[in-house]
Amino acid sequence: MNRRLSPIDVLVLLFLGLVTAAVLLPGCGGEREASRRAQCSNYQKQPCLGLQWFENAHKHFPGYKQELAGRDVGWPVILLPHLDRPDLWNTWKEGKPKKTLLRLMFCRSDWPPTALGLGPEDGPCSYTVNTKVCMDGKGLSLDYVSSHDGIATTLLTGENLRIDKAHEWWHTDPARVGFTVGPMADNIRSNHGGGAVVSWCDGHVSFLRDDIGDDLYSALVTADGGEKVDESEL
Repeated sequence: MNRRLSPIDVLVLLFLGLVTAAVLLPGCGGEREASRRAQCSNYQKQPCLGLQWFENAHKHFPGYKQELAGRDVGWPVILLPHLDRPDLWNTWKEGKPKKTLLRLMFCRSDWPPTALGLGPEDGPCSYTVNTKVCMDGKGLSLDYVSSHDGIATTLLTGENLRIDKAHEWWHTDPARVGFTVGPMADNIRSNHGGGAVVSWCDGHVSFLRDDIGDDLYSALVTADGGEKVDESEL
């Protein structure tokens, strides 16, 4: 025989539902962020591989700023053929620059870009390059980094979320498109919490904790300091 739920039964069920939701929702949020962080690692791997390809072809990394078709362009422009956008590369190479959202250059944890004062049509970029490796116009060679500091412990790219450093992938201002020595919080920062996704001169991508200390961070940025770095600290 069917029994109607009493008001108390309904309240108990509602309470149980709210408790269940309170338990499950934080876990779902954590899973979503873990997924975005993994996606960010996959995204950042592409420009890292593009930089590796450029170094292999030219025997040095590109600069954070390069000249193309009579104008200065940001380092991602040079990598467009390796970011699945040969169509955009052709427009820039022909001196007819086109600015748009590059999916591989924008971390989903930073969405929407309007929070950084940029629209999708501006070409918002989450990733920056090590200006101690990719200097103005021409970067260092892997052989140089390897012999002076070690390619597995020298940073190549990273994230930057600072509102005053928000930039577009075609930008050329080193204070925006790159990072350098100094406080890590002023140079590498993300929305992932606890650190940021970075890539290294040997091509691997990892998560760099934000509690490693500014001295160790600066040692990881320099390419010729010869600092001894314990990889277990990273």
